[in-house]
Amino acid sequence: MASVSDFLDRFYLEIDDQKHQEVPLPLAIAWYSAGNLEYLDETEMLQDVWEPSVTTSVVLPTNFLREIVVKTSGGTKPLKEVDYHNAIFEPTFTTPTTDVPGFYSKFGTSFYLWPVQSSAVTLTAPYIKKPTDVTISNYTTAEMDIPTEFRSHLLSFMLAQFFSKKEEKEKEIKWKLEFERFKSLDRAEFNSRRYAPQEVKVEEFYQNM
Repeated sequence: MASVSDFLDRFYLEIDDQKHQEVPLPLAIAWYSAGNLEYLDETEMLQDVWEPSVTTSVVLPTNFLREIVVKTSGGTKPLKEVDYHNAIFEPTFTTPTTDVPGFYSKFGTSFYLWPVQSSAVTLTAPYIKKPTDVTISNYTTAEMDIPTEFRSHLLSFMLAQFFSKKEEKEKEIKWKLEFERFKSLDRAEFNSRRYAPQEVKVEEFYQNM
């Protein structure tokens, strides 16, 4: 892993603004946070598995960003998400039953299972974790969530923001497209590492694209 401070130093070097005159540090941190969230959400690099025991509802993990899929433990059919405000007025959902649950809702920081169960059911839910919250007070010690070999790809997002601020549309579009390309490639690369038995070298992967 690499520190956020080191990454921002590289960004300032790229735009030749080591004194932070064109891009104040709080703005650079805001750009970093926005790009980091978008990158990790779309590449799904930061994952965990949640296995709650639920009858009616349960509090979501504090680092929960979004679910990938929700199943009953040992089940093969994913549960379907439904709107919470519709579900609470559906009698077949709110009456306790022993039927296998088929639906769920999220509202606020809570997760709801439908129909409500007479006894606890264990779920399996791989999910995307929230990235580290980076602020002006911790950016010098905070570590990047993105693995080191992928971190330079976030620089394209930062440069797109920079050229947008300078109203240089052609360069802004160039770096936005580059960021989109990296997100797609990196998701495929990361998944190949997760599921393939052999190790894939990043350098070889991009040379062959």
